[in-house]
Amino acid sequence: MTHKNQFIRIITLGLVVLFLSLAGCAVKKPMWGDQKTGFILKYSIAPDQILNYKKVIAENQTMEMMGQSMETLKNINMDYSIKGTGTDNLNNLLAQVNINDLNINMKGMEGERDLNTSGLKGKSFGISFSQKGMETDFIGIDSIPKIDFGQMSGGEQSVQNILSNPFKDLSDRPIKVGETWTDQKEYKVQQGSLDLTFSVELTNVLEGLETIKGMECARIKTQEKGTITGTGNNMGMELKYKGDLNSTYTWYFAYKEGLFVKGEGDEGVDANIAVGGMGDIPIVTKTKTETELIL
Repeated sequence: MTHKNQFIRIITLGLVVLFLSLAGCAVKKPMWGDQKTGFILKYSIAPDQILNYKKVIAENQTMEMMGQSMETLKNINMDYSIKGTGTDNLNNLLAQVNINDLNINMKGMEGERDLNTSGLKGKSFGISFSQKGMETDFIGIDSIPKIDFGQMSGGEQSVQNILSNPFKDLSDRPIKVGETWTDQKEYKVQQGSLDLTFSVELTNVLEGLETIKGMECARIKTQEKGTITGTGNNMGMELKYKGDLNSTYTWYFAYKEGLFVKGEGDEGVDANIAVGGMGDIPIVTKTKTETELIL
């Protein structure tokens, strides 16, 4: 063998060893990142994978009308499942949401009552959302019966109001412990005769890591501030709604599995409804929400 050929073989062998070494390093680096480089947070749900959740909402609303204070307590217990059905041509995740059980109890000046939700149990609708958690469409939800909370408690509402933001928004860049990211949103909600517009800003911080249900999770704290405005008409009287919203929500995201695991938070809304020539009706609403993945 000539010295020239031997030199070429040594160079080639060295390049192969270097390539394999780099490839080995790439394999060892987890696809979800790490504390040093930042965690890459993405939702993931495989076709036919089923996730079961339980959601509990406790709401206390106080309304001042004609010199009288009226308090309404609302408790909602909902079991639902999310089944992966694939992806669309934009690589959004597709899933079917099924309402397994729904119980709503209300207590106010008219006494205590359980709402009739039998028409919703077993119903399902489709949902599409990005890997970062932004819902792009609720498919077929308009065909599901609405929930009648009563004229003084929001009127007829879609079940979508209960399942609002089922996937919390994730950072669009690798995020380290202690770092923050922000989101701004504007969305519409119909409550009885009121068409409401929410304009909010959310500040998220990755507080740390915690093991929940055997999965290593990112513990994220979200603070939401914004305004709610809207108009409507009730029995010929024009309604104008204006309110301020503040909430704090702590949630856990299993970054290796791409799953929302658990969350709990408190929300407060201070609002006024101007009713024709009757003046303003102050309304204060405090809501506590808990959602948990059931394994």
